Amino acid sequence: MKLLRTIMIALSATLALGSCSDDNDPAADNENASISLSSATLQVGKEGGTSTVTVTSSSDWRLAGTCDWAHPSATSGKSGDEVTFTIEPNTDQESRKVTFKFFTGASVAPLEIESAPAYV
Repeated sequence: MKLLRTIMIALSATLALGSCSDDNDPAADNENASISLSSATLQVGKEGGTSTVTVTSSSDWRLAGTCDWAHPSATSGKSGDEVTFTIEPNTDQESRKVTFKFFTGASVAPLEIESAPAYV
């Protein structure tokens, strides 16, 4: 009986230690994450319009940020996807700027959108 108990303890310890693995470590995935944009800044005239940026990332990405005059075509996607921003005309006498942020893992790529003023 004592021998069976010792064997069971040894078997349990072996299984517990053998099941540990670093292969699926989310922290390691975050450290290796990368993201970049085809352009860090999109500039449009006072009449507004559309501008596109291509996202290159090591895994799926998401977009953060809201703006009442610049509207993205997507808020998440995969590497190689294009995001088109529709920018409304600027009727103000000042230029407008907004920053959106693309995320994958712990990596961030900011995108600044600038709209020229209606009157200079």
